[in-house]
Amino acid sequence: MKALKHITTLLILTITFFACNSERDKLAKVIEATEASANIENIESASALAKLYEEFATRFKEDDKAPVYLIEASKLYVSIGNYNKSIELYDYVMERYPDSKLAADALFSKGFVYENNLNDISRAKATYEEFLEKYPEHYMAADVRKNMPTIGKDVMPDWVKDIDKLEDSTQN
Repeated sequence: MKALKHITTLLILTITFFACNSERDKLAKVIEATEASANIENIESASALAKLYEEFATRFKEDDKAPVYLIEASKLYVSIGNYNKSIELYDYVMERYPDSKLAADALFSKGFVYENNLNDISRAKATYEEFLEKYPEHYMAADVRKNMPTIGKDVMPDWVKDIDKLEDSTQN
């Protein structure tokens, strides 16, 4: 009798496990199909895909794809001009997945949105400073350090100046 009880419990746990994975897999397939057919230039299409990413991350918080999908949703929100929503999701990635490599990417991207989309220079600088403090060895850290003095100033990057010089020399 005891063995039957253990088998029944195991069977129920197995069915529950596969049912949950089945829901996860179904949603992942919907996301894949939507990614393949979505026109991210279209606000409604991009927003629908972003909401699917968020739904996955909400329902399957422990899944490895959750923070990836949240970053993708954030990028889509930036592309359609919903900057505050993108920052909200970047913050959530940093809070929920602080040990993930994507936490560093989220913090950098948050600073980028403040700087380039919202033109909030004080928040951009504060975010970049936090980024440098937390992730001094990140692959973007050197660029952030180099560009910090010019954030908010109308300064042309060196590579653009080099292109201008090249164009000037070919016109003479």
